[in-house]
Amino acid sequence: MKIAMVCQNYPPAIFEGGISHYSRRLARHLSAMGEDVVIIAGDGYCGDGSDEAISVMKFPGEWDVQTAQQMVISLSSLRIDTVNFQYSPVMYPSKFKFAWKHIASHFASTVSFHTLWGGSKLNYLVALRLLSSADGVIATNSEVMYLLKKYMPFFLKKTHFIPIGANIEPTDAKGDSEEIVARYLLDPNIPVLAYFGMLYPGKGMNLLFNAARILLDKYRLDFRLLVIGGGISDVSEYREEKRRLTSKLGVEDKVIWTGKLPAAEVSALLSRSEVVILPFDSGVSDRRGSLMAALAHHKAVVTTKPSVPVDLFKNGDNMIWPASQNADAFAKAIFQVLQDDALRRKLENGASDLIRHFEWSEIAEQTRAYFQDIIEKKKFFNR
Repeated sequence: MKIAMVCQNYPPAIFEGGISHYSRRLARHLSAMGEDVVIIAGDGYCGDGSDEAISVMKFPGEWDVQTAQQMVISLSSLRIDTVNFQYSPVMYPSKFKFAWKHIASHFASTVSFHTLWGGSKLNYLVALRLLSSADGVIATNSEVMYLLKKYMPFFLKKTHFIPIGANIEPTDAKGDSEEIVARYLLDPNIPVLAYFGMLYPGKGMNLLFNAARILLDKYRLDFRLLVIGGGISDVSEYREEKRRLTSKLGVEDKVIWTGKLPAAEVSALLSRSEVVILPFDSGVSDRRGSLMAALAHHKAVVTTKPSVPVDLFKNGDNMIWPASQNADAFAKAIFQVLQDDALRRKLENGASDLIRHFEWSEIAEQTRAYFQDIIEKKKFFNR
């Protein structure tokens, strides 16, 4: 099977995010299973045109109708069987989102929705157009499924739920891990808290740092807080704003900013931490690769209440979210997990059990089977 996957910011790229890393993990697994995978990337792609056995085609400039036409010509020459669009509203210019229908009409097509809509009101119309034109739809998380069931249930027949997996997995290199941890001068007698993920609005950084201040004042807790990750484009303004906040709150000497790190270094620091803190403004979700990374490292996670139900998430069993989304409640939950060894072990075991539902081998197998099904249906209806 020849698969084309459209991901404008396929790694390595200037603007990388969770969908970029998800696409690479999925593409590599499909390739390892014997499938021929071609990536369609944009200007931001910084690689050399290949990723292991995967070919990467770069289409420069702002994507529009002409770009879509060029893609059809190129992919037709490669005899592509199916085209998959890795979609989030913020990732593509509007002209290209509307031009996707032209690509979808030439191939067995699927759209993987990581977010259904958001931002401009125009994106509601875009979602409707993509859902209508695709031969198949992949919902990568419970939020997308929830919105489809509530607002567009007529598209559920063509929708298949296939979750995301961890974007960072535990490293096996113990010696390297010890060297990485030593670099940050982490005292073995001082608890290590970790935040992991891209830094941009919506990630709850104000809640995180205000909770840190309360841990110092109310609970007299000494700790180190690792902030692992960079800005979505590594623009410094947002990060510097939050640095100023830590200074204002008087916790700057407790916070260690790592910036963007290679996967092995992220893994080493996650493994060293006692608690991973993910204070999403919109609530924890199974669309978050950073959550999956924490679960893959079997970490106790303190987070925020889901905005839509996720059946597998059990408060107090495989993660903890306070009833109130404020700094006092958050600090109390963190302190409780640190002080209660039995609770922390319970959460760690719960994370270990939970991540089994998000294994990449199963995700890739389900995706491959769905692509094959879409191809066969397309052939049948085109007879």
